[in-house]
Amino acid sequence: MQEPLLLKEWIKMIQRQPQREDLINQLLPNGSGIMLLAGRPGVGKTNLALLLGLCLASGKPFLGFSCKRASVTYLAFEMADDKYLARFDKLLPQFPSSVVDNFRFARILPTKLKQVDSDFLSLLTGASIVIIDPLRYLVAGDFIKPQDAATFISIINEIARKYDISFILIHHVKKPQGFLRVEPDDLYQLKGATEYVDAATTVLLLEKAKHGLGSKGFGPSKDRYILYFAKTRDALAEIEPVKLVFNRDKLLFEKEEMI
Repeated sequence: MQEPLLLKEWIKMIQRQPQREDLINQLLPNGSGIMLLAGRPGVGKTNLALLLGLCLASGKPFLGFSCKRASVTYLAFEMADDKYLARFDKLLPQFPSSVVDNFRFARILPTKLKQVDSDFLSLLTGASIVIIDPLRYLVAGDFIKPQDAATFISIINEIARKYDISFILIHHVKKPQGFLRVEPDDLYQLKGATEYVDAATTVLLLEKAKHGLGSKGFGPSKDRYILYFAKTRDALAEIEPVKLVFNRDKLLFEKEEMI
């Protein structure tokens, strides 16, 4: 165990160490970081996750946050092959052609990750970033039970540290009344969310924007969303929510002020 150093000596020691640029500035560290992208089923998390992956594979900014070009592996558990192909057909023209050389994709059958095993590790070969969409298919047991969630996170953390991989985990959350909106504070209260939130460096929450309905209250606004930064451990200051518009022609989320 290292003895405490005088602050001036500790600062000099850290300054001498090689500095690693964040994979996503202030959001995802380079090596063994975990980002959680949460939202209700069907809200659009996969479209946002694909955008995240392609931004990282190309080095193109993600909604204004600079990205370091890195090797990305995307593990998909939902939707048919032709549905993903349709998405890539619309998304890829927005990125440099070289992005396909830095982005690995696999649509795999549901499995259960009970330990760090060779079959799972073989899927991660050559990856700096692994996107799991969604995480529930890998959790042994019930993905909303605290003990099962904690076991899964411990396995992911072990892999991240040992193999210097950062993970982006896609997580379905919903309130007991599934039609209700999910707010950032809900992530610390909803069953099955807390363990994933606690483990993550950054937590993003995607939700539909609200529009007024007069005496009927509020309802979802079509193609308009809010991206909340529910947890940003490495950010230098609080990051305000971003208003997004979903461009269906390009299959891109774009910042509302840019439209």
